Amino acid sequence: MTKIAVLCSGQGRQEASMFKKLSAYPECTAFIDSVINNQTVSPEVSAWLSAEMPDESLLFNNIFAQELICLYQLAIWQKVKKLLPDVALFAGYSLGEPCAYAVAGAIQPENALSLIRKRAEYMTEASQKSKFSMFGLIGLPLKKVERLVADNNCFVAIYNPDNLVIGGKQSDISALQTACEQAGAERIVQLPITVPSHTPLLLQAAEKFRHNAAATEIRLPRDKILLEGISGRRVFNKKTAVTALSAQICTPLRWDYNLLAIREYGCDIIIELGPGKALSNMARQAIHHGESRSLDEFHDLEDLPNWLQNVSYRL
Repeated sequence: MTKIAVLCSGQGRQEASMFKKLSAYPECTAFIDSVINNQTVSPEVSAWLSAEMPDESLLFNNIFAQELICLYQLAIWQKVKKLLPDVALFAGYSLGEPCAYAVAGAIQPENALSLIRKRAEYMTEASQKSKFSMFGLIGLPLKKVERLVADNNCFVAIYNPDNLVIGGKQSDISALQTACEQAGAERIVQLPITVPSHTPLLLQAAEKFRHNAAATEIRLPRDKILLEGISGRRVFNKKTAVTALSAQICTPLRWDYNLLAIREYGCDIIIELGPGKALSNMARQAIHHGESRSLDEFHDLEDLPNWLQNVSYRL
């Protein structure tokens, strides 16, 4: 019997048009209208959604982007959950981790949006003391990278199966990039991120967020698996959830471990909510016996059940 895993994306692939495709689905538009009418989202997000020509420059503003992406995933889930059979496992990448709790039913949508907003505010506040930068790295041995990172006062922020994300102060990052190039790095990709997420530089933000997470109602569903971003381990109770959601702000994400856990739990159909398809691509490479797709790859979400039926038949 096939098992389905749902993945919630992080930042990086958001775009102004991502809400347009949701307008075709009454479930999605009704949800968006309700959070606007109930003032569940910030006035800035409400105004952006209502604008005839939304300001695209806001898409990579940390506070705005985190709230908007969370809203997008919650909205698209209103449609998708009606098209899926039972989902066995939920996992999220960076800001996608608290979103995964919401789509799994562990946190109410309005609480998730509020929690994400606080998360973003604390992270941005902690990043005002200096200029920070992040980049993706491919093609160097892990031990070599970790040594170079330590020598240049930087930090590995995310361990992906085939690449790493590095964060630190801008001046230190520049020196590290030069050192990686000299060491023979295959590729270095500068990221449009000025908040050093998942590094000890955000310890203060993590400590503040813990209080908000602890005050939030979190009910782990017994029949669903939720994974820790920093370890890939299953979360069983609220205490562990609060610790995991707080720690991931200032601790490296082990997405490589999450993909390993998804495979070991026997999930052979992986669906990424988006925006983007980075997680589904990584899952496709890591879980060879299964099938993985992002919702961004479907022209019409109504095609999802037919795809699932065909995949289940092949598996």
